[in-house]
Amino acid sequence: MTFVKHQTAHPFRNAWNDFFLSPAWEQQTTQQAAVNILETENGFRLEVVAPGFEKENFSVKIEKSILTVSAKKETQKEEGAAQPVFRRREFTQNAFERSFKLPETIDNEQVNASLVNGILLVDLVKKPELVPAVKNISIA
Repeated sequence: MTFVKHQTAHPFRNAWNDFFLSPAWEQQTTQQAAVNILETENGFRLEVVAPGFEKENFSVKIEKSILTVSAKKETQKEEGAAQPVFRRREFTQNAFERSFKLPETIDNEQVNASLVNGILLVDLVKKPELVPAVKNISIA
């Protein structure tokens, strides 16, 4: 079983250009979330690191055997308090999206997701093996 990663971010982004050519006040809001993929006896488990997100911020969907996990949250600003001036800000994540092509052995109807300590857990269950039915024929 292999998962095929679909590129959802800009494939030719250059760290040098991002750091030196983007204005200091420009904040990048889309980043890649780190994902672990574990194979279990019953299927697969995806662990998506998403600190600071609430379960209402997530969207998990399957369309044409493509699993897409995305999240988006609004930046909270404190009114009345002095706002810090960032020259570069990387310690924030406002949105992300990751997509994976699912193998045919996954049962799309039995996908479960839960959020535990800033990690989104997505459990994918394998379809039961198709076992040929054995029919006993009585002799008359």
